[in-house]
Amino acid sequence: MNKCGFGYKSNYHFITRAFCYLSLLLIIGLSSCQSVERLFTGLTDSDIEKNMILINAEEAVADIETIYLRRLNIDFKDRNNDRSFRANMFIERDSVIIISVIPVMGIELVRVMFDKSDIYIIDRINQEVSRSDYSTFSDRYNVTLDFHILQSIFTNSLFSYPLHEDYNFNDYNFSVEEKQYKFERKYLDSGCNVEHHFSVLPDIYKVNNFIIDYIIDNKTLEVDYSSFIKVDDDYVFPETIELKSDYRGRNHMIRMNFNSIVINGEQTIFFQIPDSYEVIDF
Repeated sequence: MNKCGFGYKSNYHFITRAFCYLSLLLIIGLSSCQSVERLFTGLTDSDIEKNMILINAEEAVADIETIYLRRLNIDFKDRNNDRSFRANMFIERDSVIIISVIPVMGIELVRVMFDKSDIYIIDRINQEVSRSDYSTFSDRYNVTLDFHILQSIFTNSLFSYPLHEDYNFNDYNFSVEEKQYKFERKYLDSGCNVEHHFSVLPDIYKVNNFIIDYIIDNKTLEVDYSSFIKVDDDYVFPETIELKSDYRGRNHMIRMNFNSIVINGEQTIFFQIPDSYEVIDF
């Protein structure tokens, strides 16, 4: 198996594996429909320093400890599927991410947990639990990830790429465009030429796009955040996220919208494996 980058596997149950895979590769922008204040950014400052943009972007999420997302609407499309379903999500910063998938009639079918070392998927239909660590999952499903990258995508936060390097942006090229600040890095990952791009909006200092492109291996992941709104007067999040992947001509698109969000509140989602469920390593 080619170990470069990320890919798509179709030989497993759609709801269980596709949602997990979708979450692992791509996920998530945040929003609230309560007291929505839509934000519009102005022009960039050509004199601003690179480090100041990064500091402002990191400070925008520094106070967030927990996030509870309710009634997340997800549309998933590829050449064989066009599906929509709902989910709830709970994030405890630097600890755990739990997703409850509720496609029909308010009945949960799948519950997914990402902690700092492992991935667990409870399949209610088949009454079984799939378990993997990130290294095993990356090798088997050809997707490079860890908990930090997942958390960063879910919370619309900065992250450097690839995983094995320190979390910094010292070797990223920086440029100023009319309406966004651009960061770019080119490198070799296991013999593959890889480019990581991301852009930051002026004024609100939020990431509005990132791209991971494995040039030779024909793999691209792009995530666009849009419709930024103000939540609880203190936080800014995108209302919509659109995720596009191309793996050797196989295209996938995921669009996500949020209806309710609570930051640093008491709401949570628990994760407990029923005693009667069989645990399977995948």
